[in-house]
Amino acid sequence: MCKVLPCGFVFTGALRGPGARFRAICSSFISALFVVGCAREAAGQSRVVSEFPVQFRDGLIWLDVKVPQSRQPLEFLLDSGAEVSVLNLRTAKRLHVRLGQPVAVEGVETVSQGFWPQTLAASIGGLELPSEYLAVDLGQVSRACRRAVDGLVGADFFARHVVRIDFAARVVQVLEAARLSPGSEIVRLESRSGAMRIPIQVNDGAQQWVRLDTGCATALEWVPSAAPADRPPNQIAVALTGPSRSVIQTGVRLGKTEVASVPTGLHAHEIFAGESGLMGNGVLGRFAAVTIDVPGEHLILDRSQVEARPSPSTHTRYR
Repeated sequence: MCKVLPCGFVFTGALRGPGARFRAICSSFISALFVVGCAREAAGQSRVVSEFPVQFRDGLIWLDVKVPQSRQPLEFLLDSGAEVSVLNLRTAKRLHVRLGQPVAVEGVETVSQGFWPQTLAASIGGLELPSEYLAVDLGQVSRACRRAVDGLVGADFFARHVVRIDFAARVVQVLEAARLSPGSEIVRLESRSGAMRIPIQVNDGAQQWVRLDTGCATALEWVPSAAPADRPPNQIAVALTGPSRSVIQTGVRLGKTEVASVPTGLHAHEIFAGESGLMGNGVLGRFAAVTIDVPGEHLILDRSQVEARPSPSTHTRYR
């Protein structure tokens, strides 16, 4: 159980080195949601390119990834907030992967060494995963989860595919195009500098942007006010975040859908510049399935198997 993680795990730090101007945020943060007019495909019309089973443990999505160097599958986490896919440095050495150029990863009060890029022929469900990885020590993450984490499938995977996470059936589908199901909620998804974010409203307040994070085990980590970030915006996942100051229950509106009784961690400062927090699997998992369509700029929430109750307004409320 990843009990030390308030929102999965987050690496924080600036990556420096030859050609290394990117971030790899491990435990992505949910992006702000708008309702948009239509999906790109009607229900049932989109071909499934690939489908593979996943495990949901302690609020995280675990994948069995195949590589030619190992007879046993590697255990990766599906993390829509990691801007690049990540390979555990220990796993890279065990597989005799040739390391790329050394880069300095500045964490919270620490400086670690990583390597970029590492080339790895990895696949899942017959589908090729990104070929380049950032090698970083994920030992702290593995200890928090009480099992080895070999790597992260990050936003570079989502950028190339329409990905449907079926929480009810415990499978992930890669679709030819996004599709609707009865009762789907369609919201706008924005990709900015490799990070996916959506607009939400908390307790019927003003709209705020938060990061979409399938690597976050909690429901919502929220900055109530527009307090500036207490560290530079160009940061990379290298250290676990500290606990929230306090946790309260809130109501969160995604488009026309209101999710009730959301455990919400409060933060005094922005976790990432220009964003009011992150939304994780504690909210996403309340829906039967979610489709992350970065090319179409849609997040589709399938509520067909989730209990819905009409709110006093015209919104749908979930408990």
